Amino acid sequence: SAHFDSLTPHRIGAATPGGADLLFVHTLLQSSLAGLCLGGGASGAPAHP
Repeated sequence: SAHFDSLTPHRIGAATPGGADLLFVHTLLQSSLAGLCLGGGASGAPAHP
């Protein structure tokens, strides 16, 4: 998994602006999965009935 060091500037290279957006969204989702309930998952059933 990725580690973020706030003391070190990071630059993410992407071939296109759309690629950068996709990478950002992917990173955001990955970082959020551990602490957030995003829904029913693959089965489609409600996570909190």
